[in-house]
Amino acid sequence: FIARIDEAKKHYDVRSVYSDEAGKVLAETMDANLAQVGVLAARASATITGGNGGSVLTNAAYGTDSTVLAAGLFTAAQTLDEKNVGKERNVFLRPAQYYLLAQNTTVINQWYGGQGAISDGTVLKVAGIEIVKTNALPKTNITTGVTAYQGNFATTVGLVMHKAAIGTVKLLDLATESDYDIRRQGTLIVSKYAVGHGILRPECAVELKTA
Repeated sequence: FIARIDEAKKHYDVRSVYSDEAGKVLAETMDANLAQVGVLAARASATITGGNGGSVLTNAAYGTDSTVLAAGLFTAAQTLDEKNVGKERNVFLRPAQYYLLAQNTTVINQWYGGQGAISDGTVLKVAGIEIVKTNALPKTNITTGVTAYQGNFATTVGLVMHKAAIGTVKLLDLATESDYDIRRQGTLIVSKYAVGHGILRPECAVELKTA
């Protein structure tokens, strides 16, 4: 809500800023929900008879040792290969683990086929898996919100996932509405969408955790 008197005092447009920020919050919320469902997919059992379930790899050093983390990505790649999962794979890591890998000279050394640079603080691939830096990966015990997205993610370090692991259905796309409220002498801005996410093929997801 933006009061008319506050808007009049400012020499710049505030509505567009608040509209953009509201949209960003919704986008970040969607990313977080997708990451939670992705981790839950890695923990899920097979959805069809005779199929494969997700995979969970555990090592106490995944969060602090770049060499161990890189080895975990190779194990994840092997796990997906053994389940006949396609090659379009990504690993989602928090900034701390991403920059650990970016400082590993073996991982980014071009003599070994590495990609990335310490000067740029980038690392592109390990074991054929594209690396994505994100703050959306859950890191707490989530007990509120949509029940299907809840879980204990306190020890989750990374999520390796093929795009077939989870799916999204969208009823209403992102939209922003505004209306002037004469009773409150200001403009109410609301951003919204209606989407939901679920597990499709749990065998396409691998969780990396510390315990």
